Amino acid sequence: MRLPLLIYWHLRLVSTMVGKSIPEQPIIGFHQDEEMHWVADLQCGHTRHVRHDPPWQNREWVLTLALRRSRIGFMLGCKKCFEIN
Repeated sequence: MRLPLLIYWHLRLVSTMVGKSIPEQPIIGFHQDEEMHWVADLQCGHTRHVRHDPPWQNREWVLTLALRRSRIGFMLGCKKCFEIN
């Protein structure tokens, strides 16, 4: 289950080598996938998992509705926008 995170960090490394940055998009909402993991809906129309999986990913803000709502508008890097461009 770590592959998506590894791909993300690989893209970040490659982007710095070629002078491109991963485009950031604001969060416009959240939903849960079929495994009940939280997924951020981005303004560009893409999605990104936002799991709280310590010690690998520390995102306690996905655990409650109030904390998720507080992240609406927060900017996240979009791997799919990076791959398209």
